[in-house]
Amino acid sequence: MKINKDTKLIFSIAERPGNFGTTFFNRAFACLELDYIYKALRLSPDGDLDAVIRAIRALGIAGCSVTMPFKERVLPLLDRLDPQAKKIGAVNTIVNTDGVLTGYNTDFSGVLNVVRENLDVRGKTALVCGLGGVAKAVVPALQELGATVFVTGRDEKKLKSFLQTVSAEGFPWHDLEKAKGFLFVNATSVGMAPAEETSIVSTSTLKNFEAVLDVVGQPSETKLIQTAKSLGLKTVTGGQMVVEQAVCQFQLYTGQKFPREILNKIL
Repeated sequence: MKINKDTKLIFSIAERPGNFGTTFFNRAFACLELDYIYKALRLSPDGDLDAVIRAIRALGIAGCSVTMPFKERVLPLLDRLDPQAKKIGAVNTIVNTDGVLTGYNTDFSGVLNVVRENLDVRGKTALVCGLGGVAKAVVPALQELGATVFVTGRDEKKLKSFLQTVSAEGFPWHDLEKAKGFLFVNATSVGMAPAEETSIVSTSTLKNFEAVLDVVGQPSETKLIQTAKSLGLKTVTGGQMVVEQAVCQFQLYTGQKFPREILNKIL
């Protein structure tokens, strides 16, 4: 693909950008001969998010992906919210249509698709660790698949606030070592590069579960996933989830259905 004056730009708003989006989207665009380019950009947590959103409008940027910790902060800066994003209260995708910015949440679809494909959570218990935008998508996705969901987090005040936005039960962080159920979910950034040796929970706690889902996409196998595999647990990685949500993003950015037959060529 040759970049020209009509090439549409898509970028990311991320505190710690990785290479997945840049690789996935640009290879997909090239494979399908679409005149788009994707670039991962870094924004510090205290950066001027409002200025970034104004730039999307002013420069006619086609779209933008949004990662932690901006998924909730971006809401009041947008013109419209997709019903699912509004219900969840977090956005990971922005689409610019003639200066009108609409927020979407493909994390929900990503979790829904990857869990449905790999695990049966119907009638089973899931514990979600995390109180941010990703957790807000994970909880309703698991519930739609028939799981009973509990949520925990280090900050008790944030946990109480979070539980006002979702229909789930709280679980005290100080009792985490006693937790048990079918599925354990890390919906935080713990374990993300460059802190690959960290894990949100101990090995002894993981032994009380049968399966683990980690939303962290980089590294491809986090410390949590490695430990879960060593215990013989079923695992779903953040990389699997990221692919699913990126497929949904592709369709929002381009208006075209993603041809899954090209996945082996671009991953």
